[in-house]
Amino acid sequence: MLTRHGAQIDRIEKWSERKFAFPIRQSKRGIYVLVYFNVDGQAISKIREDIALSEEILRVLILVPLAVSPAMGEIYSPEGVMLEAAKVAGDRVRLRRHADAVGRS
Repeated sequence: MLTRHGAQIDRIEKWSERKFAFPIRQSKRGIYVLVYFNVDGQAISKIREDIALSEEILRVLILVPLAVSPAMGEIYSPEGVMLEAAKVAGDRVRLRRHADAVGRS
């Protein structure tokens, strides 16, 4: 869907299946996926339109990140091949400590 609009995918990260805080389209659980990609800003509206028509994607949030975060899930290639499984516990601890340090300043 992203490459159809000229996006260059940098990283696809599949997080675990999680329970939603509230039902979305009658679904109580879903798999969270984080995708880092580069695309011309004018293509974002077309990507959003395609996502809105998809029955598989329940919700999307497109942001411009300041930096790429450490992996917290399984890493996949743009073709869908799993490349590696991240050290989830270690990354979460490191991120939590960083967030605590930032909050103290």
